Amino acid sequence: PAAESGEPLQAKLEDARRPNLSAVVSLAVRLPGAVRLPSGVKSLENGKGLSPQSGERFMSDDDDDFAPVADRKAQCKAHLTQAVLAAVEAEQPKLELPISKEFAHQLAELAWDWTTTSLAPDLEQFMRHRGRAAVGVEDVQLAARRNARTKALIDAEVQRLRQQRSAEAESKKRAREQPV
Repeated sequence: PAAESGEPLQAKLEDARRPNLSAVVSLAVRLPGAVRLPSGVKSLENGKGLSPQSGERFMSDDDDDFAPVADRKAQCKAHLTQAVLAAVEAEQPKLELPISKEFAHQLAELAWDWTTTSLAPDLEQFMRHRGRAAVGVEDVQLAARRNARTKALIDAEVQRLRQQRSAEAESKKRAREQPV
């Protein structure tokens, strides 16, 4: 079947291994302020969530639960895993090769490792350089600059989400202006 379509099997395998970045970016864009630092905290101290003043674990003011930082980390990892599994499931019909649950979970683990060891530190640096308390869309776009394909995917998803938001705002505006 791969020979019939003219696309080599290796290319199909590589495509199967790539996560659907638009789903991950879409999730990140929809969670504004998800990476807020509490006032007085300059850094996440390599992700340990330590306060520079006391050395104790911190929670931001807008957290309404008393879950330890480790539990929130596990919850974030579970959400990312669900997003990756959903993206793999959505892409499965387009592929000629079956994808096992074990592969999908390993892909999610790879995405988590890359996000926490490579992407998050870059985003934190960009955020601090701009003097902000939250990661912005521009920071994500800047982090993707090293890989042209990833940058193109992220730029396209950002454009799609901005168009969607402006269309929603326009329809709300028209609804308000319409006489009752």
